[in-house]
Amino acid sequence: MIGAANRFTQASFGGLVVGTANTINGYGASVSGGQGNFASGDYASISGGFGNNAFDDFTSITGGTGNTAGSVVTFQGGLGVSVTGRSGNAAGGRNTVVTGGQNVTDNIDNSIAPKPPFP
Repeated sequence: MIGAANRFTQASFGGLVVGTANTINGYGASVSGGQGNFASGDYASISGGFGNNAFDDFTSITGGTGNTAGSVVTFQGGLGVSVTGRSGNAAGGRNTVVTGGQNVTDNIDNSIAPKPPFP
């Protein structure tokens, strides 16, 4: 744990939390920078940004603001989803990728968003 006001639970054994006011709550979860991020799934990962939430196992968020990866988006569960950059994006289907854009939501399993033509 490196930085101010970071938190972790006993469930986050083997995790890493860096930055300011970040929280990990899953086995092997990590937040490697930024502020106000929350990684709660096992092996969930957030690489910087602000106010991002990785809620399910094997989810990842790379930067941006207010992005969400995981089952909070859908009741199916968002295992293995990835959200990259910008703001307000959400991925909830299994193995779903949302890359860039703003306020893009994809809850379809095994898909990539946004679809061309890109905004």
